[in-house]
Amino acid sequence: MNDLGRLSVWKDSTIRGALSWYFAVAENRRPAKFRIAATLATDIDPATSSEDALWAELNRLTPIFVERWQAIRAGAPLPEAAEGPSLLELCRELVYRMLAHCNFCPWDCRVDRVAGTKFGACKLASASRVSSHFHHTGEELFYRGTEGSGTIFFTSCNMRCAFCQNGDISTDKDNGEETDPRTLAAMAWTLRREGCHNINWVGGEVVIHLHAIVDAICLLGRDFEPTQAELARARKTKADRFVSFDEVPSAAEYDGKFNAPMLWNSNFFMTLESMKILRILADVWLPDFKFGPGRCAMILARTPLVLGDGDGEPCLTR
Repeated sequence: MNDLGRLSVWKDSTIRGALSWYFAVAENRRPAKFRIAATLATDIDPATSSEDALWAELNRLTPIFVERWQAIRAGAPLPEAAEGPSLLELCRELVYRMLAHCNFCPWDCRVDRVAGTKFGACKLASASRVSSHFHHTGEELFYRGTEGSGTIFFTSCNMRCAFCQNGDISTDKDNGEETDPRTLAAMAWTLRREGCHNINWVGGEVVIHLHAIVDAICLLGRDFEPTQAELARARKTKADRFVSFDEVPSAAEYDGKFNAPMLWNSNFFMTLESMKILRILADVWLPDFKFGPGRCAMILARTPLVLGDGDGEPCLTR
């Protein structure tokens, strides 16, 4: 079912070297990062600890996670999942704490999106909406492969680019269907079992939906299996729902449990805090790089300049 390895693109040593981890996870020869995160137990209870304590624990566990990930890359076996709270649950708790004073992106609005009484640049409260999800055959060859990239399109964005190619998705916050983390997990679960080579989180812009995505990934890392009602809700936004796909559970498993590379497809206008969490969960990155140095970037993106180019000239890097 999965013929990704047969593509001639993998004969290019540069591509194969740069994407070796993604390739191994896509073929289920290695566990995805979220599976590794679930094996690292925390020393604290995420639900009852302060946010400062959560960040301290993330900083403590990250180098341990990286060491374990590197060992698994080299062929070490995946340890058993932690019985209690793990690094996976720690990441989930952190994103919900951040949501209450939202600093997912450099707008740094600090609004309480849980309360939903005041909105920031993305105009969102805590709910996330999905425009569509499907087997995307239009991505780069090593992502779309032979069965497509398992793409989940979110609505809304934190930029206002003058040249936006999908403005109906990114500027209309009421586009699509309101979707909870369990329904998101059901979408990813189905796409992977239907043969998609990865789960491709995209928008709009995905970092403004960080809480919902991390929650869904956490579910997938803890033996999630959707109910019939959740599958029915997920099907509402499946753009290729009238196409028949054979489900092969073994094509979506590592060591008998759900496995899929997580592809973060983003404008990368995000904060360091968001990146610290995504470092644990994203197996491969697909950044939009559309701007160089110069004030024209701010004009085209309609977004504040956030970095300098080293010579005092402001620029927007994506």
